[in-house]
Parts: sequence; structure tokens; C-alpha cells
Amino acid sequence: MDFYLKRKLIILRDDFNTGNWNLKTFQKFMADIRYSILNISQDEFIELMTIPKELFKGYIYLKDYSTWQISNKSYFLKNIKIFNEEFFVKLADKIYKLQYSLEDIVETIDFIGLNFNVMRKNYGKKIGLPLKNIEEILRECVVINNEQLIKLGPVFAERINRVLNMKS
Repeated sequence: MDFYLKRKLIILRDDFNTGNWNLKTFQKFMADIRYSILNISQDEFIELMTIPKELFKGYIYLKDYSTWQISNKSYFLKNIKIFNEEFFVKLADKIYKLQYSLEDIVETIDFIGLNFNVMRKNYGKKIGLPLKNIEEILRECVVINNEQLIKLGPVFAERINRVLNMKS
């Protein structure tokens, strides 16, 4: 892991522990991961991505689902069109037909995690393009229950600690 990301993660860990964070924090987090994608290991990526995956499991929702699908269609397609894997071909078809959901985003995170090393070798820094879609989704989401979400701060901080303590 590079120094840039390590520094950002330490700050984020502290913010999670103190409750000094919000949904925009996750947008910045995704941008930081994307920026440092070539300097993290598969294990680090998988562990870090448990944080946004947790958000998508019932803590946030899209304000206007159908408008979201239509307005993000071309942007999302642009960010995955270079990938040849069957998963991305099927995802592109779902996006094109406006049949995609937040569950597809979680599946994208899982697919990248499981295939991280191969994809990084094949696509280099472009492996981070699907993460831009997650950043965009987070801009259009609303927190369902802020009190419950804030209680997860220490859990998120512990995830970050695990990554900071991993051997590179």
C-alpha cells in the first residue's frame, strides 16, 4: 500500500471512531481506493470493500430509482465497456436494458475482489473504473437511519485497522 492511501486510511479510521463522517466520506474513500488501486493487494482490496458493501446492505437507498438508472446509464456503461469478462458483458446488458440495481454493484465489488490480480494485470489502473460508478451512486443515495449507520463507525474503523496491519 502506498503512503498516500495509508495516510488517508489513518484519517478515515479516526473519523469513523469519532463519528465525524457522512455519506460524502464514502465517496472520497472510493476515490482514494481508485487512485491507489495499483498499490494495494487483493486482500487489502477485499477487506476495504467490505465497508461500502455494508452500506449497500440496507443502510442507504436511491431517492429516485428509475431516474437514477436512466441518468447514469451511459456513464456506467462507459466505465465498464473495456472489460471483456463475461460478468461485465452481462452487467453492460443489464445496464443497457435498465435492469440493474444496487445488488449488481455489490456483485461488481465481489467480482473485482475475486479476480483482482488478473484484472489488475490485464487492465492496469483501469481496474478502478467500476469504482467510479460506486462514487456516483453514493452521490444519489440517502441514508435510511443515520443513528444506526453511525454506530457502524467503530466496525469500519476496525476494518481499516486490519488493512493497515496487513503485511504487503
